[in-house]
Amino acid sequence: MSQTNNPCALLIFILAVSVEVSANTVPVTDLVNDTAAQSNPSLQSMQANPIAPVTVDLATNTGNTNANAQIFDLVEMLQQEVQQLRGQVEELSYNLGKLKEDQKQRYLDLDRRIVSLSTATPVTKESRVVSATDQTTQLQTVASQVNDSLTAVPVTPATETSTTETKTLAVQAPSDPEAAKVAYKAAYALIRKRQFDASVVALLAFVKNFPQSDLVGNAYYWLGEVYMVQGDASLAVVSFEYVISKFPQHRKIPDALYKAGVAYQNTGNVDKANQLLQRVLAEYPESSAARLALEKVN
Repeated sequence: MSQTNNPCALLIFILAVSVEVSANTVPVTDLVNDTAAQSNPSLQSMQANPIAPVTVDLATNTGNTNANAQIFDLVEMLQQEVQQLRGQVEELSYNLGKLKEDQKQRYLDLDRRIVSLSTATPVTKESRVVSATDQTTQLQTVASQVNDSLTAVPVTPATETSTTETKTLAVQAPSDPEAAKVAYKAAYALIRKRQFDASVVALLAFVKNFPQSDLVGNAYYWLGEVYMVQGDASLAVVSFEYVISKFPQHRKIPDALYKAGVAYQNTGNVDKANQLLQRVLAEYPESSAARLALEKVN
């Protein structure tokens, strides 16, 4: 009986001791972390206030990306437009330069032809004298062309008579712009046909019959050109000087100044020639006449 009870007593004793030990167990702490926390106040603060998790606003990032893409597209489009405009400007500049060069070449060609005619073999008086018949024919042609430009105005008598017929009279109308144009074109056509004597007669008749026409300045200029071709520099000077003095705003002024300078050179008046040529260079430096004057001035 004593042997049976001893094992039970031993078991009860062991259980009692285990319960007591569990009740008195010392809690385990992280001595390393505690020591670091005590020596570092910042670490204590971090342990007390843990960092909040970082969140990303995907919607905001997406919006910024779209805005950047739109700006990039806009910049690219503007760059393309600028390139197109540059191309257009370059093309216009090229065309303008070509037009200027073409105009210069035409002017130089005309000037060379006029100079070649004026410096050609002198024409003898015999060859310049036109027969009476030919001269009459030319003048009749000019007269008929001028008369064709006149206006036929019906005139009715103020007092009615037994007859009601209307008399038609050819009335000359020097102030008629259309008649002036026709007369001027007829004179200019004679120049183109190299009928210089007849053209002088026609131009002088034009400026006499249509003194108020806008084409009078042109007529005097071409008179000067014809006189240059005929080798009469003195009359050419008179014609060009008339254009310069009476029509200072005329579009032919640069050419008239240059031609007058050349005519003065032909008469031996070098000082006056240089004066007019220098005026072309000073007042009309971009004109074709200025480029020619630069070659003539002394």
